[in-house]
Amino acid sequence: MRKMHCLKKTLVGFSFAITSLTSAAAGDCLPENDLSFPVSQDKSSDAPSEFQVRRVIERFEKAVQPMVTRYMKKTLKIELDWENPRVNASATRDADNNPVVVLYGGMARHPELSPDGLLGILCHELGHYLGGAPKKLRGMSTKRSWSSAEGQADYFASNKCLPLLFNQPSETVNLDALSNKKQVDNAETRCGNDPVCTRIALAGLSMAKVFASLKPFYEEPSLETNDHTQVHKTKCAKNQPTAAAGEIL
Repeated sequence: MRKMHCLKKTLVGFSFAITSLTSAAAGDCLPENDLSFPVSQDKSSDAPSEFQVRRVIERFEKAVQPMVTRYMKKTLKIELDWENPRVNASATRDADNNPVVVLYGGMARHPELSPDGLLGILCHELGHYLGGAPKKLRGMSTKRSWSSAEGQADYFASNKCLPLLFNQPSETVNLDALSNKKQVDNAETRCGNDPVCTRIALAGLSMAKVFASLKPFYEEPSLETNDHTQVHKTKCAKNQPTAAAGEIL
């Protein structure tokens, strides 16, 4: 169990680490980028339909709304801007302080983003509301905002949100349909054949490929090797202790 817990944290954290190490616009999941995936008129396209994406969103909302109600006493709103070709998502709040996640169509249509990867993106955005400390800084000031920092949103996504979504006894999932056989085998080996851990690993891999695609030259993310990169500074954590999401949940 300890091995599975650490792997969840490591793999999904790795997939979001790219955003943590780059300069993203306020509230955006990814840095501003030039990627664009408009709605295709080609009926033979492999891109998901608006109906399919909304089904994923509905499943997410149904699973996490009780959590939002319990800890925020608010209603989660997810806005799908389907026609917008931007590859991004963002977290904001409305006039009544309800959490609002905006998902752009370009992100949903990204060829590397699987349905489970999309759930991971939504979980990450929810983590900005429920992840706990450390909080982001407000612009260039030293004041903390309402939003959890990127790394804390990662922690929430991998350790709280995705397990909630994937640990459904009534759900039967064909793991081989989530990725190519080599990656599925790698994920299963690392996870000790635990299906929930395997799905989290593959969701993280999908998201990592989306983030990597922002760079003109990059080495494709893989589950075969470990990244031993060490950072010298954690953004948005100055003079503020890091709290596990478990302090909230």
